[in-house]
Amino acid sequence: MALFDQKLLDSKILVIDDDISISTIIKESLKNDGFKNILTLSNGEEGLKNFADYDPDLVILDMQMPIMDGIEFLEKINVKPSDNFSIIVLTGKIEDESIEKAFGLGINAYLRKPFNTFALKGIVKQNLLLKKIQNDLNEQLELKNEIELKLREDKLHFMGLVQDKLTQKEKDMFMEELFNFFDNE
Repeated sequence: MALFDQKLLDSKILVIDDDISISTIIKESLKNDGFKNILTLSNGEEGLKNFADYDPDLVILDMQMPIMDGIEFLEKINVKPSDNFSIIVLTGKIEDESIEKAFGLGINAYLRKPFNTFALKGIVKQNLLLKKIQNDLNEQLELKNEIELKLREDKLHFMGLVQDKLTQKEKDMFMEELFNFFDNE
């Protein structure tokens, strides 16, 4: 198995569902595919208490649970597109309203119960891969911005060193670039 695949299989998956049989099916299906780090909890309140410490890459969340349901859990964790995790919702509800609300609160995918385990595993892998790609792109963008800033700093430093050898037009361009650099900081 490729190194990239292995990294995906090391992902932390948090399953929050009050139905122990569903949690067990999800956990065993994912373990059979090679996933190792799966934590199962029985309601949103437990999920919320463990969320930050567990730091999941993926949450599989039931919508209808006692104590704290899926919607309340989503509202409390305040999902943002830049977050390093994905959320898949499981629901037995057929109402589009609750699904629409869940998407509005930041979920990435949903499955209706009863679900096909092959579909679940496919959605899990897709979401983990997409989130990894997103995180890698964000890291590369940050690196690109750091390199661009360093190049501008180096260019200004170099121009300062050779300023006595510049023509007046080059000096004026240098000063303009210097002012622009500090205006953009």
